[in-house]
Amino acid sequence: MGKTVYSGNEEGKQKPLLIVHRLPTFTCFFHHRLATNFTLIDPVAGNGTAGVDIHTYLRCHGREARALVCIWASPLGKDTLDCLPSLELVVVACAGYNHIDVSECRRRGILVANVGDVFSADVADCTVGLLLHLLPKLSAADCWVRAQSTGQ
Repeated sequence: MGKTVYSGNEEGKQKPLLIVHRLPTFTCFFHHRLATNFTLIDPVAGNGTAGVDIHTYLRCHGREARALVCIWASPLGKDTLDCLPSLELVVVACAGYNHIDVSECRRRGILVANVGDVFSADVADCTVGLLLHLLPKLSAADCWVRAQSTGQ
């Protein structure tokens, strides 16, 4: 568990630390894009730290990180925030933020941002596409039910 990628940018300066917060079952499919501008700290990614719990890992490697990206609905509570004393920003990579302890973030002065309705049009398009696919089958089901009720 845990992966820290230390690398400097083209000017020889250290890239800012960014914690990738996710559940083990969630994949961060944009690591490569983030890695161009940030030094990523991903406690879930394996690099030979098996047996080290995530909070211990974050206390050791994430103390100076000022930003965290939360992948999907990965819970972010006080216990995790306690490990990150320098945290100033939490960015949620989904529309909702009910999995974030917003009151604790507010108390600590940590800003919380999410993607808002950026995916709304795509979700609506997908939903309409699925409905169009199902409509012909709905007509067949209606005919079957009507046939059953009349005993045909």
